[in-house]
Amino acid sequence: MSWVSAILPIIGMMGLYVGDRYFTTMGADGAIHEPWMILGPSVWVLLGGITGTVITKIAISVIDRMDRRGAREGV
Repeated sequence: MSWVSAILPIIGMMGLYVGDRYFTTMGADGAIHEPWMILGPSVWVLLGGITGTVITKIAISVIDRMDRRGAREGV
């Protein structure tokens, strides 16, 4: 497992936590008020983490497949 595939989702989850915990407030009517659209960027951080994980997994599988093919051909 690559360190990139482990770190990026954690960064995304931390972004969601920070956006939800510290930058949203609840009004008297019970509605959540989000100043400066902070939660939006943290969702993009999470999506970036997921995308990084998927790209890393694809790269690992392609490299592994090339390595196995080279071993079979005796290269």
